[in-house]
Parts: sequence; structure tokens; C-alpha cells
Amino acid sequence: MSAENADCSGAESIERIGLIGYGEAGQLLARAFVEANIGVTVLTRSPDRLRERLPDSPIAVADSYVSLAAETELVCSCVWPATAADVAAETAPGLAPGQPFLDLNSVSPATTEQIVDKIEAAGGTPLKATIMGSAAAGRDSVRLVIGGPDRADTVAALRAVGFTVQDVGADPMHPALLKMFRSTFTKGMRELVAETLAPAVAYGVHEDVLDNLNGLFDERSVEEWMRTALENTPEHAQRRLGELREVRQTTADAGYRAPIIDETIALHEELLNSSDDDYVAVLEALKGHLSDDSS
Repeated sequence: MSAENADCSGAESIERIGLIGYGEAGQLLARAFVEANIGVTVLTRSPDRLRERLPDSPIAVADSYVSLAAETELVCSCVWPATAADVAAETAPGLAPGQPFLDLNSVSPATTEQIVDKIEAAGGTPLKATIMGSAAAGRDSVRLVIGGPDRADTVAALRAVGFTVQDVGADPMHPALLKMFRSTFTKGMRELVAETLAPAVAYGVHEDVLDNLNGLFDERSVEEWMRTALENTPEHAQRRLGELREVRQTTADAGYRAPIIDETIALHEELLNSSDDDYVAVLEALKGHLSDDSS
């Protein structure tokens, strides 16, 4: 057993969990706890409709956020980011002193801070977790990153029902930050994919482009690729600027904008006179390029 899944003591202290939200993440958690013979109570915005979906299920449906909190030892929030803080506020009055409230939503540190404040004000224990991977793909395909005070029993309970859990310490902001910057990369790649393939389709070479991108990360890990991509840019900035301007022209000739390429050209221009070869130093040199001028 890995260190991430070690120490399952304390899991027996949780007899029933409460789940707010019953989408992919909520259902993933519900299945895991039901299979472990731990009671599960859920609540969505339409509890009557949820009862119709679960007529013969061992899963109970709560009438309100407060009642869900009152009848469970652990509350897990799996809702849309826009409603996460409001859900915490509506649930907080039902929490017992010290009862953990685990927010699993993809929210920023600022929103996480709002949730923490609401739970602490009610006397509960605010915990933050993020789901790394696709909940739809199942328990074996995800890793839970969790932080917050007095988290040991919650971590143990999640591990005991089969989740891989990375405990990052007492700061609930840590998991939120990891999720936000992972999403910057993984969600931001969608724009890059579209910007790459749309003009390629116009030229009729999109299938060959996809084929030629196969194996891009086979020889190096993503971590190594990201570090190297920054560290070798100052040395090669001048040469690559010519190539990037040709890329922009090719895209424009197909009738498309290339906003990522525009920013990449600006990034290389910023590093023309840099001699840094450590990725953190390169990022420091790019502070002017990346900073928010509106603040």
C-alpha cells in the first residue's frame, strides 16, 4: 500500500455521510460508501425528482441542507462552482461542533476562503479536496487531494472505501490552488487544440497533424517537458520568433486568429535579452509579460 493510502485508522467513526449534489462526483462517492456499508444521504436542488430516481436504493434523500448535516457525520459538497459558497452557507447551521464539511468543488482560493469562513463561524471543520482525474471514469482513475484542519478521520474514511488520497496538510487553500493551476493547463489546452486544428482543417491536413503529434510526451514526463520548455526559451528565442511569425501568417491565411501564438510571440520577445536557464528565474523574467495590468 502506498504512503498516500496508508493509515486508515479512524474510518469507523463515520457511520453516515451526506452528499450535496448527485452528479458524477456525488455518484462516485455514493457508490464507494454504499459498497462499504456506510450510510449515505444525498440532497440536490430537486429532492423529489431524486427520490424518483432512487426508488429502491439504500441511499436516503434529505429534505434540506440542515437536516442532511444533522443526520450525518461528514458532509461532502459536490455542486457547481457558482453555488459552492451558498451551499456551504445553507448547510452550516446544521453542523455539529467540529463536524467536517468537505468541499470537493472546483473553486478558487477566494471562494474556498468564503466557504471556510462560513463553516468555521458555525463551529464546523472546513476541509477542502479536489478531484484529480475524471470522476466519470471511476474510483481507480481519480486521486483526491485534501487539506484542512483535523482531517485525519475524513482522510481515513476516504482511503478505507478505496480512494487514493493525497494529504497536503492543514491549509485548505493548497488543494484549491493545485486544482486551479491544473485546470489552467488542462482546460487551457482546449484553446490551443482548437487554434491548432481549425486552420489545419482549412488546409486539409488535420489528420496528419494529429498523427504527427502522437508521442509528444512519450520520451519526457509532462513535468520535464514544462520545465525544459521554459528553460531553453531564452537561448532559442530569436530563432523561434521567426518560426512563430510564420505560424501566425499561416493561420491568418486560413482565415483564423491565433491568440495563443500572438501571446507566445510576445513571450519570446520578452526573453530576447534574458540569459536565465532556470524555469523559476525565467518566470520571474516574464512577470511583466504575465502581470495583470488592470490591477
